[in-house]
Amino acid sequence: VALPAAAVEFIRTYHSDIRIGADGEVTVAEAITVNAEGDRIRRGIFRDFPLTMEGANGRTIHVGFDVVSVTRDGRQEAFRTEDVSGGIRIYAGSGDTQLSPGEHTYVITYRSSRQIRHFDDHDELYWNVTGNGWQFRIEKATARVTLPAGRVTQTAVFTGPQGSRACSATKEASGPQATFATTLPLRREQGLTVVVGFPKGIVAPPSPEQQRAWWWRDNLNLFLVLGGLVTVFAYYLF
Repeated sequence: VALPAAAVEFIRTYHSDIRIGADGEVTVAEAITVNAEGDRIRRGIFRDFPLTMEGANGRTIHVGFDVVSVTRDGRQEAFRTEDVSGGIRIYAGSGDTQLSPGEHTYVITYRSSRQIRHFDDHDELYWNVTGNGWQFRIEKATARVTLPAGRVTQTAVFTGPQGSRACSATKEASGPQATFATTLPLRREQGLTVVVGFPKGIVAPPSPEQQRAWWWRDNLNLFLVLGGLVTVFAYYLF
């Protein structure tokens, strides 16, 4: 008896084009080609993006994030966002649309601020290209990072689960660009992370006004908690 081969859903290619602005804002276009078979990929896909990161001083900071556009197979695609623990989820697709079986390419374009880490002797972009939340294998992941000027002086690349230091990938730097590519497929909940270092002065550091605004945003939850405790204490003291 000949049994039909089970259709498998997976991500065939995942390419991220990352452009760093002179003001430090990062614009990213992620091209994700999926093989949909009507199982878990029926009406679209979703992508989780963290809204916190570790700054140069080791502290947790809150980053800015805005979706610019979403397309599927070259046409504008409906999307919505939803808050999730520690980040935001982008849903690409619509409940009114059923995907046809086969390959579909989504391009999610977004902007994010506060992603550049400023050290004493250099600046750096530490970027998780794919994220580690995908429940599908990724056959091939690639990334290109472009500086606004100057040249890339340092690169590093890691593959695997969150925190992995494995390196099943290639890297190459030339002038203001660095490119990366996996050499083995990524399993579910594995990702590609890249590091690009460059001389200081290419990206403008945050102004004192920006630093003050960011400090308040980073510590807002702490002030809310302290304010609540003071209010409760004052109530019972009264």
